[in-house]
Formats: sequence, structure tokens, C-alpha cells
Amino acid sequence: MGYLSTRALDGLKAYQYKAGGYTMLDRLHAPFLNWATSKLPLWLAPNLITLTGTLALIASYLLSAYYIPDFAGDAPRWVYLFAAAAVVFYTLLDCLDGKQARRTNSSSPLGQLFDHGCDALSVNLLLATIGCSLSIGCGWAHALGNLGVMFIWILAQWEEYHTSHMLYGNEYYGVLECNYTLALVHVVTFLLGPCFWREPVMHYLPIKQLHGWSKWLAEAVHINMWLHGEWPYAIT
Repeated sequence: MGYLSTRALDGLKAYQYKAGGYTMLDRLHAPFLNWATSKLPLWLAPNLITLTGTLALIASYLLSAYYIPDFAGDAPRWVYLFAAAAVVFYTLLDCLDGKQARRTNSSSPLGQLFDHGCDALSVNLLLATIGCSLSIGCGWAHALGNLGVMFIWILAQWEEYHTSHMLYGNEYYGVLECNYTLALVHVVTFLLGPCFWREPVMHYLPIKQLHGWSKWLAEAVHINMWLHGEWPYAIT
């Protein structure tokens, strides 16, 4: 007995990739991505491009797991820089694989299935490494954050299943912006250390108007509150 029903196999045969929801950043990247694709050898399989990008994230994940197994504490600074480079590398290759498939006339439902499968794994890898850079620790807040992101990703795949359109954003913020935001967080951690994310916002935003706010509001904007789901220290 096969894994896929006859209906599912017929759906795969009839599948056509249709993307939308591109943002301004997507459009700004298009000339570079088109140029980079034209430089790729024709023998390079799109699935190999997808796999290479995913392997970069796996390497970053393994490094983070070795140095920060419980998502809390400090790792050598180069680990965070490697994580940022891996995110950017994966993001660019994830943009190139589809273009290479269309360029070499090798687009297929199986290739799209492989791409989505790698993306599903990559979402988990990205969430794990960002948890290490934020030094968020293991807890319900971390779990809920991961589930929230995964739920949105699953909804996007579900939407494509029913509409035959894969939306990458809302024209203002999309997948590319999200991945670059993650890379930026890694870079900030590389430069300032994980302790940066545990400091009160007031330490980095010395705005006079903020000092006039109530103590409750000042404490409410403490980064650790939303990271750990609890007050950083007692309010008196």
C-alpha cells in the first residue's frame, strides 16, 4: 500500500506552482537573483541547491546544540556569526532553487514537495538557533513561540493546497524580511552577546519622556518579560 492515495497522486501530477504576495525587498532582490541563477551550471540540480541550503542550517543547529544545549547561556561569539551567515546562505539558495528549476525545465511536483519538506525542517532549525541567540531557555514561552510560528507556516501550506497559490508575504513583510530579521538578531548577539537581550530597554533607549512613565510601564517593556513570560523582578 502506498503512502499517497490515487487522488493525491493525481493532484501531484496536475500541480502547478503559483507564487504571490511579493514584497519590495523581494523585488529589489530579483535582479541579483536572476543574475546569480544565470551563473549556475546547467547540470546543477535544483534539489541539490535546496539541500545545500538546508545543510547549512543543520550545521548551525548542531553548533548551537553543542555549545548551548538548553537554549540558555553564552557560546563563543563566532557561533552566532556562523548562524547569521547560515540564515542568509539558506535564504538565498531557497530563492535560487526554483529559478534554477524553471531555467533548466526541471520543475516538478516532487521537487516542490522536496522544497517544502526542507522548508518545514528549516523552520524548526531557525527557531532553535534563534532561541540560542536570545538565550531564551527552555520553558512554556519558548514552546508557545515555536508553535505560533509553525502554526502560521502550516496555515500557509494549507492555503496553497486549497487555492493553488503560495503567498510569501503581504507586500510589506514576508519570508525574506523574516529571515533577514533572524540574521540581524544573530549579528546583534555576535556583537553584543546574549546578555543584550536580558537587559531592560531603558538601558539602550535613554529618552527623557520614558523616564516619566510609571514604574509598571517601564517594567512592562523589559525584554525578558515576553521572552520568559514572567516579570523580571518584583514591582513594589
